[in-house]
Amino acid sequence: LFLAVFFPSVAFGQSFDGMYVLDGFTNSCDPAQAGMDGGPALVEGDRLLMLDTWCTLANPVNVRDMDAVLYDGSCFLSGIGGDQSIRIKLGRSRGGGLMVVFNGHAFSMPQCVEN
Repeated sequence: LFLAVFFPSVAFGQSFDGMYVLDGFTNSCDPAQAGMDGGPALVEGDRLLMLDTWCTLANPVNVRDMDAVLYDGSCFLSGIGGDQSIRIKLGRSRGGGLMVVFNGHAFSMPQCVEN
């Protein structure tokens, strides 16, 4: 229960922690650029950073028969400004990458590889 409350991305045995390449958006896998324009997406504990959007993930629900978890996201979208509550699904894609789905958007991202 402690892990599910304080580290929702590890709920149900799932861990999506890592840096991921957003095709067409990521120019670098530099951790200092995570979540910024041109930088990698980052999942770390209960945080998701991608495309100048910062989200806190809460209330994980395992998606039955899928390698995925559905979250309530409290997100700050820099392009829009202010906070927004959205549902976010994180799941594993083929090859160990990450799938992120929210509000009509879907991203399949391979994990960053260190050079």
